[in-house]
Amino acid sequence: MIPPGGKTDMHTSTETTGAPSRRTGPLLVILSLLALGAAAPAEGPAPTDDVPGQVLEELRAAAEARASLQEEEAAWAAERERLKLLLESVRAESERFAASAAEARRQAEPLQADLNDLEAERQREGRIRDMLARLAEELEVGLDEVAAGCPPGLVPAPSGAARDPAERFLAAVQQLEGAERRADEAAVQLVSAELDDQPAAVRLLRAGGAAAWWMSLDAARAGPAVVEDGALRLLPAPSPQDREAIVRAFDIADGRSAPEWALLPIARPEAE
Repeated sequence: MIPPGGKTDMHTSTETTGAPSRRTGPLLVILSLLALGAAAPAEGPAPTDDVPGQVLEELRAAAEARASLQEEEAAWAAERERLKLLLESVRAESERFAASAAEARRQAEPLQADLNDLEAERQREGRIRDMLARLAEELEVGLDEVAAGCPPGLVPAPSGAARDPAERFLAAVQQLEGAERRADEAAVQLVSAELDDQPAAVRLLRAGGAAAWWMSLDAARAGPAVVEDGALRLLPAPSPQDREAIVRAFDIADGRSAPEWALLPIARPEAE
């Protein structure tokens, strides 16, 4: 039966033309997939029959890449930690070096002061050495002048060729002291001089540095002695009595005669 008013026909039409039925649904999905496959680019890779194997291969490659990336990240993390530890070690070592340098500077300050004192002392020592060398040279020149104008033996010979200024000055002082002692005493010594224009060895009696007399080794000749231009000159005795007085003075000086007064001749220009 059809109800009145035609409502039954409108309902039937809507049911017929509405949502697809169960038979047409899967068919539309398959057609859509075919249409998409037809619209895909023709130059793409051709589908393979072993789809599961390809998927597994890609999954395996992705896993290996992920594992390699994780290893690389672990290596970078380890290197970062190593560099961090190295940086901390370098920083600690730098701080230690800075503390050591500060301590060294602190200790170097008194050492530098001592070094400055030593340098000043060295300069003072240098000035003293220069002064000693100058004084030694002046003493040596003065002693040479005295020795050139006095009888031999008054100025003792220097002890040696001293090179140090202090030793050189000490040697000159010792010479001067020796000359002062010998100037207050009489002495007899053997000297070499010219006698009758011939070199001869004679005995010389020196009364300090004031005067001197000579006598031949056989006591046959005697007379006063003078020093001129650093050379010893032997003058003959003015008389036989003067020669005998000189010989007696030698005997007294040698201890062969008792001490007594002896009048000895003095060299005069007219006696030459």
